[in-house]
Amino acid sequence: MHATDQELVLSIAKSLKHFKVIDTVSDSTTHVVCGDHRRTLNVLSGIARGCWLLSMEWVLNSVEAGHWLPEEPYEVHDHFPAGQISRLERLKAGDTYKQDLFAPPGSIYITDNASPPKERLVELVQLCGGQVAGTLGDATLCVGNVKKKMKDTPVVAELWVLDCITQHCQLPLEPYYLDG
Repeated sequence: MHATDQELVLSIAKSLKHFKVIDTVSDSTTHVVCGDHRRTLNVLSGIARGCWLLSMEWVLNSVEAGHWLPEEPYEVHDHFPAGQISRLERLKAGDTYKQDLFAPPGSIYITDNASPPKERLVELVQLCGGQVAGTLGDATLCVGNVKKKMKDTPVVAELWVLDCITQHCQLPLEPYYLDG
């Protein structure tokens, strides 16, 4: 979201009360306002956490109404269908909500030079039920470029993680393979 939109959301949130605005999606986040339809790390983190993903119109129409409007008409499920799916899963599961998107492949090693940053990818993988390996030798899958490839460990681009979360399913590895 652009800085001017962020300032506007902050101002409106202060006037309408009830919500606290933060820069980065966290465990306490319930709503993510999408300024446009770009897939950002905050959008992906919102999907992984089962948050509401809402258009800027929700904020603007709410200030016109003088109170926060119901979210459903403003959910951006056309652009991020996984957002609505994970939100409904979270609603059903309650406080125990955790995705299992990355549970099957075993442990995932994320390279230090990953882009997006390793810390954010680790967080996303773990939020989606994945185990993160501390070393490449302990992993069944490697995400990001590595200098020395392990013989039996597939290496895929970071985009695989992002696309899996966006699609709310584990995608085939083949289109994402990196040459070692």
